[in-house]
Amino acid sequence: MRSRVLVVDDEESLRDVLRQLLEPEGYEVETAGDGQQALELLRHATYDCVLVDLRMPVMDGLMFYQAVKHRNPKVAQRVIFCTGELLEGHLRWFLEGTGNRILLKPFRASHLLETCGEVCGHLSGTVWASHEGIGSLGAAQKPQDFSGIKGAHHGQGR
Repeated sequence: MRSRVLVVDDEESLRDVLRQLLEPEGYEVETAGDGQQALELLRHATYDCVLVDLRMPVMDGLMFYQAVKHRNPKVAQRVIFCTGELLEGHLRWFLEGTGNRILLKPFRASHLLETCGEVCGHLSGTVWASHEGIGSLGAAQKPQDFSGIKGAHHGQGR
């Protein structure tokens, strides 16, 4: 059975790029443009992994996470935060407190696939007990070159 991934980001081009990276690896991908749309999808479907941007209109990633945690803590454990922001102060404290994975934009495709695989249970090792901390996935890495993927753009995110 294929793992289902929900990608939540207000940038359509990034949603498309993530779909193009994940689907060939066997993931079934659905997308939402903000946290409110994602909550609606979660009412009707289950996902093995939820990739969520922190900055979005209507409902940002933090509000989305809090709503999911309140409704279904097991799903909240499967959230992977994606951000291009500096992780300082309250934001850093909050994200570290979740114990969830974080992908810092720009990130390598290999980090995305590895992280999704861990959260979906495809890779060996304990997923929830092995939190690697803020910025450990991709912070010191050079960005992946997405130039060959339709809809991709370069930059530091938001």
